[in-house]
Amino acid sequence: MESVFSNDLIMAKIATDLTLAELKRVRLLFSGVSYIVAREIVRRSVVTVPVWRDDDGGVWIDKEVTRWLNSVVVKRTRIYLNKNTPENVQGMKAAEFLEQARDDLIELELKARFLPSKRVAIEPLEFPRMPSLKVFINKAIEIFQVERFLNPTNFPKVETVLLRATKTCSNSLNEHLSTLNVPMPAVSRLHLYGITDYSLLSKIPQLFENVKEFRIITGPRKGSYFRPEIGLPQLFLSFRKFRELETLRVTLREKCSFGCAIAVLDSLSVA
Repeated sequence: MESVFSNDLIMAKIATDLTLAELKRVRLLFSGVSYIVAREIVRRSVVTVPVWRDDDGGVWIDKEVTRWLNSVVVKRTRIYLNKNTPENVQGMKAAEFLEQARDDLIELELKARFLPSKRVAIEPLEFPRMPSLKVFINKAIEIFQVERFLNPTNFPKVETVLLRATKTCSNSLNEHLSTLNVPMPAVSRLHLYGITDYSLLSKIPQLFENVKEFRIITGPRKGSYFRPEIGLPQLFLSFRKFRELETLRVTLREKCSFGCAIAVLDSLSVA
């Protein structure tokens, strides 16, 4: 006997019973639409774009779900790939979805849970201009290599930017930051997780000159060439270049002696 909670039945029930206002608050789970959706409707205003595997081994945004979402004003979305994604992904339909939602989207999160070199190769996403986007979160920069779109032309109203490298690919954030070269004065909240090349931070206050909240987690730096008593004070000195900074949160993964910590604090003192 088929379960009463089959995807088709639940999908039909949601489409029949919910009003348009309620549909705006639906969260679609990556693993498929299920009874969990109904429980999430009143709690969240996030749409997670479902990605499905077809018979040819490709991964696509589900067409039925995409058509259904066309009648919904999607303001927040999460594009998420998990470890079950096939090894060779020949193009995602995420770009099509973003094209449909681009004028209304205010928050976009890109997320994945695997290393691209071992699990998947994704064709570069081409992002449309998103005039209303205010929050851009990329938690899988090795997979969604889209920082070339991070500029005022494509994202004129972005206020929050979060970039994160995976723990085992600490150089990836360095590479992404090195490619950024267009100032984004509208950004007021900047989070960088996994940076190991401190010299790149000298350009950050120039690119994001109006940042009020800056959070950074450094990647582990090892080897005889790295001297924390020199590198860490230089790191903190770069923070003083933010003209509008109000909140600073730093998580260091380097081992640091007491004397080194004192030097770091001294570097923040105001003359």
